[in-house]
Amino acid sequence: MPSELETKPIAPVINELRAGRTINVAPKGATVGNGKGDCSMHSATMCPAFGSLRVTMRIEGMVPVLVGAVGCLYGLDFVSHFYGSSKPIVSPSLTARELVQSDLTDKVMDIIKDVVTHEDPQMIAVMSLCTPETSGLHLELLPKKIGRTDIIPMRVPAYGVPTHPEAKDVAISQIIKRLGENIKEAGQPFEREGLCAIGEVFPTDPITLGMAVSRLGINLRAALPHKEISAFYQAPHAKVAAMIHPFYDRTVKEMKNLGVQPLYSAPVGAEGTYSWFKNLGTLMGLPPSEVEDVAQDEANLVADELDKHRLDGVRMMIAGYEGSELLFARLMVEAGAKVGYVSTSVKGSAGTKDDVAWLEDKGIKVLFRKRHEDDLAALAEQPYDLVIGSSNLEAVAKKMGVPSVYYTNIVSSRPILLAGGVRPLVDQMKLLLSQTQTYRTMRDFFADVDTLHREAVQVGV
Repeated sequence: MPSELETKPIAPVINELRAGRTINVAPKGATVGNGKGDCSMHSATMCPAFGSLRVTMRIEGMVPVLVGAVGCLYGLDFVSHFYGSSKPIVSPSLTARELVQSDLTDKVMDIIKDVVTHEDPQMIAVMSLCTPETSGLHLELLPKKIGRTDIIPMRVPAYGVPTHPEAKDVAISQIIKRLGENIKEAGQPFEREGLCAIGEVFPTDPITLGMAVSRLGINLRAALPHKEISAFYQAPHAKVAAMIHPFYDRTVKEMKNLGVQPLYSAPVGAEGTYSWFKNLGTLMGLPPSEVEDVAQDEANLVADELDKHRLDGVRMMIAGYEGSELLFARLMVEAGAKVGYVSTSVKGSAGTKDDVAWLEDKGIKVLFRKRHEDDLAALAEQPYDLVIGSSNLEAVAKKMGVPSVYYTNIVSSRPILLAGGVRPLVDQMKLLLSQTQTYRTMRDFFADVDTLHREAVQVGV
């Protein structure tokens, strides 16, 4: 456990942030935005359309068409390619005036026809942002198909889709919906065989998951999102969809409509792995004794790794925007960490129920649809040795001298499932903790900088 070192009080940091800006448009609990007691826009996350782009730009055989203001196109194009996409975004070149004119749908249709003529893709994803959504872009008037190309509408305005992880759900659900319609219209049968995993995880996780479920004679036929478009064609034929991440509500609905049963949570940690395999066996209708043997064996493999890699007594705060924070928190608790707070920007759902119950049974507070101020308040409630959070939260923690990193870039870029998910994450946490004194030294070095009462600096042009 890290040595007890004094941290910088958080109150001045919070006051500094509040003096400059606030991300809230109404008090929490007020009837605003989505009308359900919370603001429907969570500006601590990036533009939600990025989620749909992140999915569609990586699918070989799909062309993304983005309809929105030029500024939106510039920002989304930049961030999508910053995160490694190599595919261009197709977008109609529209002025602010053209975006609100009555022939907007016709102009988008012209772009789609051009893409079909020059690219002949299997699918075109048409994503509409805030301005076209409010000015009258009629996606329902677009044809479902041109030649062999499926035209798939995706509505992702920021006021309707709170976070970019949930925009991934919009993309995948719309693709699944269209493929299901195509299968039904062709009069083809659904195979109802195997497992489909849904959740953006580290590339080795689907491989290890596939090997583990094969012990029960189960074929992992698809892991979405995927760069191969063929994986999406496989998904509707699965018997069970493992919702590795909990924010895929729309996708669950579409899969249920096709007769695919959802399996929530994930094989993370010893207890989570055991219960996940037991639930999988039930949904698959497998002999209980066979399922028990495999579930116990896989759980024991995880437990063995947890015995070797410990974080006993480490006080952790975990905050993010994907929903997978709950799985990570479970793993850290089983590794011995004292997790005091878990928050996420997505909403609570059937996919989070079991994980929330497990965490709350350990006395851990879990907050959905959190705001930045919620995390700051939690940071002030008790001292932490390690903060894994969103970029704005970890910046505040660093100013206090607390080792902290961005959740998505550190946790999501490592395996988390089954036994193979233990060592990479625990070792990474140990590495961060080993740098505690460095964080304190940086804090002390800048301690005499008066950030609250800085004089304005006039810069000539």
